[in-house]
Amino acid sequence: MTNLSIIEDGRRWIASAKRSDRLEVGECCPRQPYIEIQIPKLASSVTRVTISTVSHDQGWSDEKDRYGGTYERSNTYFDIVVITPSCHDRVRSFIFQMNAHAVLEPRRHENIWNVESDDKTRCAWLQSTRGGDTIQIFPVARLQLWTNYVYEIEAKVEGVFHDQGKDLSSEIAHLQISPRADRLGIYKPLEEAHRQTRVLSLYPGNFEDPLICSIMTVSLDDPGHDAYEALSYCWGDLRTEETIQVREPLENSEGLAHDMAITSNLYEALKHLRPESGPPRNLWADAVCIDQTNFKERSHQVASMPSIYTEATRVVVWLGSNVNSPIRKKSLSTLRRIEKRFEDEYDVSKTYTSEEREQFESKIINAEIQNLINYTIDWNSCEFDWFRRTWVLQEISNARSAVFRCGFDELGSALVKGSNQPTGVLRSAIVPSIWFSIVQLGETSQGPHLMASEGILEILIKAHSLKATDLRDKLFALLQFSKESKDVTLSPRVRVDYSKTPLQVFTDFVRWWICTHRSLRILSAIHTLKGRSWQQLYYGEPPELKTLEYPSWCFWPVGDDRMASFILGLSRDAPYQASGSTIPDVELVNSPDISKTPHILQLSGHRLCTVTKIEPFPIWAFPDQPNELRDAFMKVFDPASSGRFLLPGTDGQDAQKLKEAIQNFLARHYTYHSRGFKGSIPYVPCLSPCFFVTDELGEQCYGLCPHNARPGDIVVLLYGGPVLYILREVNPGPGDEKVAGETTIDGKRYHFVGECFLSGHMNGQALTKVQEKGLGKEIFDLV
Repeated sequence: MTNLSIIEDGRRWIASAKRSDRLEVGECCPRQPYIEIQIPKLASSVTRVTISTVSHDQGWSDEKDRYGGTYERSNTYFDIVVITPSCHDRVRSFIFQMNAHAVLEPRRHENIWNVESDDKTRCAWLQSTRGGDTIQIFPVARLQLWTNYVYEIEAKVEGVFHDQGKDLSSEIAHLQISPRADRLGIYKPLEEAHRQTRVLSLYPGNFEDPLICSIMTVSLDDPGHDAYEALSYCWGDLRTEETIQVREPLENSEGLAHDMAITSNLYEALKHLRPESGPPRNLWADAVCIDQTNFKERSHQVASMPSIYTEATRVVVWLGSNVNSPIRKKSLSTLRRIEKRFEDEYDVSKTYTSEEREQFESKIINAEIQNLINYTIDWNSCEFDWFRRTWVLQEISNARSAVFRCGFDELGSALVKGSNQPTGVLRSAIVPSIWFSIVQLGETSQGPHLMASEGILEILIKAHSLKATDLRDKLFALLQFSKESKDVTLSPRVRVDYSKTPLQVFTDFVRWWICTHRSLRILSAIHTLKGRSWQQLYYGEPPELKTLEYPSWCFWPVGDDRMASFILGLSRDAPYQASGSTIPDVELVNSPDISKTPHILQLSGHRLCTVTKIEPFPIWAFPDQPNELRDAFMKVFDPASSGRFLLPGTDGQDAQKLKEAIQNFLARHYTYHSRGFKGSIPYVPCLSPCFFVTDELGEQCYGLCPHNARPGDIVVLLYGGPVLYILREVNPGPGDEKVAGETTIDGKRYHFVGECFLSGHMNGQALTKVQEKGLGKEIFDLV
C-alpha cells in the first residue's frame, strides 16, 4: 500500500511503501512485484527515489571460491519497472541491485537517485516517470538452483505537483485543436459523398524558421487530385505543445495566418520534413487534417484512413529525432548498409522460394551484423515508440511504399516490408509480433495483403501490447484487420463513432460480439485485463470490482496479451463445452433497457454451487487428482514456465513422458520453497490459492478459481459459455440507489469475477443435472 504525504504547502509530495514479508524466489516462480508505489495522478515530475533492500542468495555456487562475496556472476537481483495507467512499460526495466555472490547472510543495500545526479541514465529514468504511473520492484532468480531470499524492501519516491491552479482536465485522451482556428474557418466542411479529406501544404524554409502551411481539400474520388504523402508518427507527450501558422486560402481572404497548437513530436517531424526551397510539400497528418473537435467528421475520416493511406504516393514514417542519440544513428546506419546490400545483390529477375529468400536475408544480415544479440539490445535502447503505436498497423499496411525518417536520416521500407513475409531474427526483434499475425507486409501486385484470418477479439487481445492516446482507437484502428469487422455492413454499434465514450464503445462491442458469435467466449478475455489474470501478478489485495472504470463483464483495452495463453475458455478450440449446445439469449443481451442501463449485461443460465473455501492447490496429491483437473491447473498457472513442457493432447507427446515432465517441473519448483522460509509445505506458496471443494451437486467435486475469487462467490452455468463462471452478488451501499439512470435496484445484481473449472462438469454434465432436476433458467444481471 502506498503512503502519500503532501509537503511544502502542497507543492511537493512523498510516496512510500514498505514490506517485510520473507519470500524466496526461484527461476520457476511467477514474475510478481514484491512492492509497488503509486505516483500521484497530479504529479508533474519525480525528483528523487530511495530504495532499501535486505536479501541474500542461496549461499553457495560452483564459483564461490572465485566470486563469493562479490557482485560478479550473481544470478539473483532486483528489477525496477515503471508501468503506465494503460499497462505498458514507461521505459525499459533495469537491474538496480544484485545480491552478493554465494553469501547466506542478509545484506542491506540502499540506492538513491535524484535528478541532480551525474548519472544520466538514472536522471532520464526519473524524468520519464509521470503522474499516475506505478513503480514496481521485482526480485528475480535467473538460473536453476539460484534463489533470491528477500526479507524487506522499503521505497520512497519524491516529486512535485503541477502548478497550483493549472487546469489539468485539459490533459485528455487527445489534443484539442485550437478553437480559434476553427472559428476563423480554416476547416471547411468536407463532403463525405466525394470522399473528401484535407492535405497540409508545408511551405519551404530553413530549419529554424517558423513553420508556415496552408490546408487544401482533395477528393479521393478524383483521379487527378493533388499528390500527397501520408505521415505516420506518434502524437507524443500531449502536455508539450508548439505552434504553427496556418494561412487561409488567398481567394477567401488576404492570406491571413492563424496560430494552431500541435504536439511537439509532430512539430519536430514537420521541421525535419519541410523542404528548404521549391514548392510546398503536401502531407496528410491526422492531428491537423482532421478537425479533432468535430466528432462526426473525425469518425468519418478515421473510417476512411485505409483509403487515405492507400491513395498517398508513399507513407513517411517519423521515428523521432536522433539528436544526441549515437545509438540511434549507429543502429540506423547498420540497417542502411543492409538495405544497400539488398538492393545491390537481390536478383529481381529471379523468383525466390521462401527458403531461398530466408537464406538470402540471413546472408546479408550476418554479413553486416556480427553479434545479433548485441544489435537487438542496441535497437531496443533506441526506444522508438512508433513500433508500439496502434494506428501504425493500418497506416503501414495500406501504404504503396514507405520511407523511414529519424532526424535527417532516411531508410527505405525494407525495415518492415519485403518481397515476401519478413523473416529472420532481425525483423522479429524490431517489430512487435502482432504485425506478423494480422498483416502480411510483403508487397504484391495489388499492394499489401491483409491476412484478416483472425477474429477481432483475438486481434484486440494481441493489441494489448500496443499503445493508443485514445482508448477508443484500440478498437477503431483494428477493425479493418478482421473479416467479421471490416465488412461495409458492419453494425452501427461497432462502427467508428467518436461521439461515444470509451465505455460505450467497448460495452457495445461486447454485446455485438456475443450476438454475432452466439457465444460467451469473450467473457474469458477479462483474464487478459490488468489485475484480473488467474495468477496474481501484483502486490496487495485484489481491487474491489466496483472500483473498476468499466463494468466487470466488459472487455477493456488495458491488459497483457501474454496472459491469453493461460485461460480456459478463450480459445476457439478450447476442450470444454460446459453449456452444451445452448446459445446466449440475444433478446436479453440487447435488452430495450440498454440505453438506460448500459453497464448491465443480462444473461440466462443456472446457479450450480457456492465457493465456501479456497486453498492452495494440493501439490502433494497432484498425481491422484483427475487428469482434467491436472490439465486445467497447469494451463492457467504456468505464466512463468511456459514452454518447459506441453499439455497432454498436443504434438503427439507420449502421455507418460508428459506426466513425468510435469511432475519433475513441480518437484523442482516445490524444492525451492520447501527449503526456504516456509519449510516443508504441501503446496507452492508463490502460486495463488485456487482450489475449492463443493458438495452441493450431490457429490464431492473439485474446482479451480482465479486469484480474485472469494468464499461466498457462486459458480454458474451461463447459456453459450464454453466454461463455467464465478459471480459475486452486489450488496448495494447507501449511495447506490440511483445508478446510470436507474430509479431503484430491483432484484439481485452480480459482479463478474471470471471463469472457473469444476471437475466432472465441463462438458455438459452440469446442464444435464439441472435439466434432470427440472430447474428453470435464471436471469443474471451482471454489472
